[in-house]
Amino acid sequence: MSAASSASVPEVVERNADRMTDSKVSLPSELFSGNPQLPADENNHFIPVSLQRPTTIFAYSMLTRCYTTEFESMKKLVKEGGIEGCCLKEKELLDPNDNMVKVVLEVEENGLPCKVCCKIFFATQFAAIREARDAFSYLLSLSICQPQDTHGGKSGAVFYITGDSRYLVKEISSREFEMFVTNAHSYFQYMAKCLFHGLTSLLCKVFGIYQTTVIDSSNRKTVSHYVMENLFYNQKIVDKFDLKGSSRNRYANEGCGSEENTLLDVNFMERRKGIPLPLHESSKKLLNIGILNDTLFLYLIKVVDYSLLVGINEETHELVVGIIDYFRCYDVLKKIENGVKSVGMIIGEKAPTIVPPEDYKKRFRISMDSYFVTMPDQYFQLKH
Repeated sequence: MSAASSASVPEVVERNADRMTDSKVSLPSELFSGNPQLPADENNHFIPVSLQRPTTIFAYSMLTRCYTTEFESMKKLVKEGGIEGCCLKEKELLDPNDNMVKVVLEVEENGLPCKVCCKIFFATQFAAIREARDAFSYLLSLSICQPQDTHGGKSGAVFYITGDSRYLVKEISSREFEMFVTNAHSYFQYMAKCLFHGLTSLLCKVFGIYQTTVIDSSNRKTVSHYVMENLFYNQKIVDKFDLKGSSRNRYANEGCGSEENTLLDVNFMERRKGIPLPLHESSKKLLNIGILNDTLFLYLIKVVDYSLLVGINEETHELVVGIIDYFRCYDVLKKIENGVKSVGMIIGEKAPTIVPPEDYKKRFRISMDSYFVTMPDQYFQLKH
């Protein structure tokens, strides 16, 4: 890690009383473009809202009295009822209610008035997952974001990264959104086993899911996002790989700026010259257990097309790993895609990427086991 950069200190100038008219106060530029007409919260916190920065809408909405009142009411109901034999946070995570809060904001964009409806889904459940971190710090992280350029991905998905780099925000399709909402309580039950009962998991944690609808005089647009942890936060990652256990269409161009690329399965094998990456015995065991647990869970809820995201920190000899993109159900579209790709096999092309959940689980397990091997002397430690 490089030393922290030194910040320049503004010069302090003493002024005589008769020269005080020279004093000027600089205001943050965000205040002029962040809908300053919106009220601050009860503690005088204000988050500038911009439609180009979706996390600012999430953060501001979660500071409003509308949200906090409904949220506290939901928590009270969980405390009074809920599942017996669980701590309060686990009860909140296992709450069977959907706990959606809707906040409506009147804002301006390009000088024109418009209305923003922000729906915050599973408010108490996600708050319980975030409990390991300070809740207000989460809102501070969301208060600033910027688009993130992605390299190596083919989905064309839009990503944002928060100003402190702790969280990534992904725009998801309506189908992915519906799939997660449908399986949300299964996900929360699984997270409860991981967070409160020590189940080993490599799933990249999701900390919130939001849907915003912007309505102006001529248009209405709804977009869904989820907020997930940035696995590579505060890490010096040399190489990044998105591994699915398939070789079909799994090569990323390593041209200019390849250090920023997220590489794929074929790149991984080329970099390794076909030799699996050695891990310490305890790290390989941890990796295997996490993959076995997570793939079984994802198979049970009929999810496919997930990946193992791997970052290699050469300085510390650590792997940073997590399973991502676990929102995709093997639905009709996947079956159609599978049929189309199978046609290629007639002329000798490689096997299709998308396969049924049980087959995907088996292929993923076998492939990950072949990518990493136990090596007792020269090894990488695993961090997850």
